[in-house]
Amino acid sequence: MGIGNTAPTSALLAALLNLPAEAVTGRGAGLNDAGLARKVQVITQALARVQGTTDAKQLLAELGGLEIAGMVGVFLGARQYQIPVVLDVAALAAMRMEPEVVDYLLASHASEEASGRLALDALGLPAVIHGRLCLGEGSGAMMLFPLLDMALSIYKNMGTFDDLSIKAYSRDGKPEE
Repeated sequence: MGIGNTAPTSALLAALLNLPAEAVTGRGAGLNDAGLARKVQVITQALARVQGTTDAKQLLAELGGLEIAGMVGVFLGARQYQIPVVLDVAALAAMRMEPEVVDYLLASHASEEASGRLALDALGLPAVIHGRLCLGEGSGAMMLFPLLDMALSIYKNMGTFDDLSIKAYSRDGKPEE
């Protein structure tokens, strides 16, 4: 689509991880070489404007859009109210503001975009889905919800050994009497 949603994310990630634009900027919806070079140039200019700034709130204000700021607020609220949420790259900014936020984050997918992998590494979180996605707009996160629903259903409805009259196994692999 080329709607420009990966540019602010790449810029913010580069600033938070102190990396050059080239290290975090991908083709997004399929930029050609000239488009990618222009995107890297714009992000490099934005990074020069905030050079030396380490405060996550300031970097968010300078480089992120309102949609990213809104997601950061969701992640901070998740920590405050102890509610798990599926993350986005904006979670890294939230973690820099409140480190404990990471305890309430679920990583949905490992993006093919370098920025996604770098963010997950910085957060120390594994992704559930490895589908070679280059998508934004929360589409990877949306893929996780059916899996979470399935896991909850299994947890709530699966029979136990007692329900099924199965004897528990001991450490030596033989059924206990």
